[in-house]
Amino acid sequence: ANILLDEDENGYLADFGIAKNLGSPDLDGQTAVGGIVGSHAYISPEQILSVPIRPQADIYCLGIMLYEMLTGNKPFQGPTPVEFVMQHINDPLPLLATQGVELPVAVDKVLNRATAKKSSERFADVPELLPALRQAIAPALVGKTAVSPTPEPFANLGDLDNPFRGLRAFTEADADNFFGRDSLVQEMLTNLGVPSDLSRFLAVVGPSGSGKSSVVKAGLLPTVRRGGLPGSENWFMVEMTPSSHPFEELEAALLRVAINPPDALLGQLQDGNRGILRAVRRVLPDDGQTELLLVVDQFEELFTLVADEEEREAFIEGLVTAVLDPKSRLRVVVTLRADFTDRPLQYADLGELMRQRTLFVLTLSPDELEDAISRPISNLGMSLEPGLLATIVQEVAGEPGMLPLLQYGLTELFERRMGNRLTLAAYQELGGVTGALARRADEIYDQLDEVGQETARQLFLRLVTLGEGVEDTRRRVLQTELASIQSTNRPINKSTNEKLTIVNRQLSIVNLFGKYRLLTFDHDPATRTPTVEV
Repeated sequence: ANILLDEDENGYLADFGIAKNLGSPDLDGQTAVGGIVGSHAYISPEQILSVPIRPQADIYCLGIMLYEMLTGNKPFQGPTPVEFVMQHINDPLPLLATQGVELPVAVDKVLNRATAKKSSERFADVPELLPALRQAIAPALVGKTAVSPTPEPFANLGDLDNPFRGLRAFTEADADNFFGRDSLVQEMLTNLGVPSDLSRFLAVVGPSGSGKSSVVKAGLLPTVRRGGLPGSENWFMVEMTPSSHPFEELEAALLRVAINPPDALLGQLQDGNRGILRAVRRVLPDDGQTELLLVVDQFEELFTLVADEEEREAFIEGLVTAVLDPKSRLRVVVTLRADFTDRPLQYADLGELMRQRTLFVLTLSPDELEDAISRPISNLGMSLEPGLLATIVQEVAGEPGMLPLLQYGLTELFERRMGNRLTLAAYQELGGVTGALARRADEIYDQLDEVGQETARQLFLRLVTLGEGVEDTRRRVLQTELASIQSTNRPINKSTNEKLTIVNRQLSIVNLFGKYRLLTFDHDPATRTPTVEV
């Protein structure tokens, strides 16, 4: 109940059974003195016995939860608190086979190690546990067992197993499947690490579809979090897009990491050109050292979606002031579409920052493309049919803006895998990288009736901001705005029932395109109202 899933099936831990300040033992025990803290079904033996608790207690809880995920049952049934305590202290996990689950015996061994009664016998950390679990379960996932040449029991795992991102940018959660940008990530680290008056700002600029958002989120951020820069393992990191109200977006981002959230952070941010600087200091620990890395993705939205020029200028001045202040603890990385490079240059200070602190994202080299395509597959113990990799690379190499189409084509190809192999025949059936997206979009559109097709056309028109001398840009829209779409061919009866039917049809079309990742869903940071975006 404490694990929340987003649209991409990423899991977020929303609550901890324990929270201890391991660096200050004197602070322990201020609440629930003498009591057992934790859920009876998941609690570790050391929590029960009141011995020193280390991160291995969480490994134990994770092992219990993995058992429940694989079997549908908790390993220990209690039902009373005393019985739970005795089972956690004395009883080993029941074998998976006793629960009617057919998995390799190696999976039982992984779970038993994760839930060893002595914490010293467990995995050292989660990064050690996960590869062991993947290796143990891989034969069942990819159909390597002698019983069946194809993974029939797991044929419908769908997006949970798909290592590719479709049309969506990679996020930090996808770092394990992000390859091909090692050189660029290293160049970004070098730029951020060189001491200078301007080192707190970096612009990452590239054509639409060049993967600039992905390289920052799935390449730079995980590296920084691992200590890629001196002390960066202790930094706070947040992401935002400007949208139509950049100050509100920034407030929402900062509140996600605020140590002591203030009551009126938005007012602080908008309070003169030093407002952002003061607000950042306010949300960070009062140690004078901890830094904040702010990623402003799709920086072009500041020029395409913000209607009020005064608001745009105020946000730019606040951002520039914050990164140039000698005592600043803020670092800013922005991603910008190449055809909007001239817009920041219209503001003197921001323009100078851009002139000196811009990295350009180039197309992947053939070797980098091979890594991006093959390594997520090999990590799963799978393979590509001979000739398939060369065919894909030949189709996309040197073509700007092809990465989203490549990821979408690979996503569709993965779902058509034959056992543990991706085949050339399936790739050709898709129409290759350039044909996969058009084929899927046409399939969805063609299955709609006349009214549905007209609604779809109106829907996508709402989701685009027409460019003036540049390419059109996508536009994030409230779902409530899409509910007002009317067919130009048919009048709408104003009765409540008919309006409700029309709204339901519109939402079903939105969800249909979303199911195949042609639309993505989020929430407006100010109102939490659901949004839709191409």
